[in-house]
Amino acid sequence: MDQQVPALYVVMVDVSGSMARDNLYGRVKDAVTAFVGALDPADQVYVFAFDQTARPCGSGPLPAERRDEILRCLPPPPPTGADTNLGQALYEAVGVLEKSAEPVAALVLISDGEHDPADGSRYPRTGIATDPDWSDLEDRAAALTKVTAYAMELRASNGATTLGYVFPHPQILEAGSPELIRPLLDRPKADARAAKARLLLVPDLAKGASVQWPAGEPRLDYAAGRAEVNLTVTSEVGHLPVQLEDLRLESTGLPVKADGLPERLDLAACRDQPCPLRLRLSWAAPPGSPPPGGTLRLTGRVTSPFEAELREIDVPLDSPLTSAPVRFTVTAPAPESRAPAIAVAMVATLLLLGAALAAALWLRRNPALRGSLSASIVINDEGGTKDTGVAQLSGRRHRLALNLPGKGTVHLAQGWYVITYSPDGSELRTDTGRCPPGGSVIVNGVLFRHRLAEHDKERSGDSGLGVDEPVQSGQF
Repeated sequence: MDQQVPALYVVMVDVSGSMARDNLYGRVKDAVTAFVGALDPADQVYVFAFDQTARPCGSGPLPAERRDEILRCLPPPPPTGADTNLGQALYEAVGVLEKSAEPVAALVLISDGEHDPADGSRYPRTGIATDPDWSDLEDRAAALTKVTAYAMELRASNGATTLGYVFPHPQILEAGSPELIRPLLDRPKADARAAKARLLLVPDLAKGASVQWPAGEPRLDYAAGRAEVNLTVTSEVGHLPVQLEDLRLESTGLPVKADGLPERLDLAACRDQPCPLRLRLSWAAPPGSPPPGGTLRLTGRVTSPFEAELREIDVPLDSPLTSAPVRFTVTAPAPESRAPAIAVAMVATLLLLGAALAAALWLRRNPALRGSLSASIVINDEGGTKDTGVAQLSGRRHRLALNLPGKGTVHLAQGWYVITYSPDGSELRTDTGRCPPGGSVIVNGVLFRHRLAEHDKERSGDSGLGVDEPVQSGQF
């Protein structure tokens, strides 16, 4: 922004005879020299000399940098004007100021302040507060809102009192160095710069920034618990550096959180083309039916590194972030039917029950062997025998290994010890006999005797059935 604020200064110099007292006019040139030295090169100065009338120097204002020409506008001493008509001088000054197009304008009065017009003047010396011409001049001056009035002090003399009838509360300029004058002259310029800044910045900041969501409604997979969404941010602010801070995601329908939001986003890069912004969304997906959908909205605060300067010139930083809520839908897999699972569970249960029943039936039909079994070969018809061996029975089927030729087995069935034996191991000569518990039986010429175990002898009528025992060597 251009910091130069050109100003028009209408300088009214009193050249009446009263300025000759105490050599007041001798100080005028030094005062004007200091005043012009405090101006900017772009400023304009219009000098009027007045006594009974006001006379401009040249055809218009001069640039402040042409200081010598401005000083030549001052009439040489001594001042010789017969009367002092401050009212007429102010009338001419107001007419010039009303035509000014400069953003800042000022009236500078250099006078001893004595209003002593000739008889018949439209601006009388007395009754100023109620005189209609003075009142009209005051009204015209009040309409000049960009004009500041100054009274240059020459020793203890200035025209502030009379000037105050037309321009209320005029400021006093000391006729000193430019460094003393410049701060007072800069105040209206600072106000003008602030007004110019407000004129540019207030509507510019009102444009703010906007967030664009992707076309169509985002679809969030409820079971996945996460998704990514690509946004764009655009800024229309052109005259001031601005940025986005405190970015947050607001949601309804589903508590969605967003990762990937920057702490600060410089919007200068988002003027010519949108800035991409990727959001990593996440949400909890507890068991149960998901919501059908909801809304997402990005919020934030538009800030500027020049907030302090904006406050000084009364420019509010209320630039908005435009982000209309966007609707989203929630997708979820169809709930699985429980009927197949129940059917599978029932089949598995039935199979287990069947297996258990089959196992129980097999165990009942094949009880564990108990006691011992001895074998003796029958050697004659009178019953003579030759013992071959004794074996402790265990398991559910026992292979006969009693020093007998051939092969054989023994197992329990319906309370009987069923002994199958073949002297030569062939099926042709295989024979089977049933031996009661504690009894004997002859199979293929071999006498087999069963002996009960000690703990079974007291169980009269015991069928020989017992608890399962692990298969040991020699069993099958």
